[in-house]
Amino acid sequence: MSPVVTKLQSGICKYRIPNQLTIKIVLEQNGFIVDSFNDASHALENFMTGIYDLVLLDFNVPEMDGFSLYKKIKKLDDKVAICFLTCLL
Repeated sequence: MSPVVTKLQSGICKYRIPNQLTIKIVLEQNGFIVDSFNDASHALENFMTGIYDLVLLDFNVPEMDGFSLYKKIKKLDDKVAICFLTCLL
C-alpha cells in the first residue's frame, strides 16, 4: 500500500486482551482502521492480501506461535509490514 494514504489499515493479533485493547484505542485515535484478533487461526482466516499496511503480532498467541503466523502472512502478502509487540511475564 502507498505510504501517502490518510487512513492506514492495521491488524493486531495479541493474546492479552487488555494490551490489545490499549493498542487498538491508541491506533484508532491516530487515524488507523484496526482489526484485532485473539488467536492466530482467526487472524489468518481474516487476513486479506493488499488490505493491511501494518500487522502487529505477539510471539505468544494461541494455536500457533507468532513467528509461524508471521511466515504464513508473508507467504500471502510479502509487502505488508509486520511488527512484533510482546512482553515476558
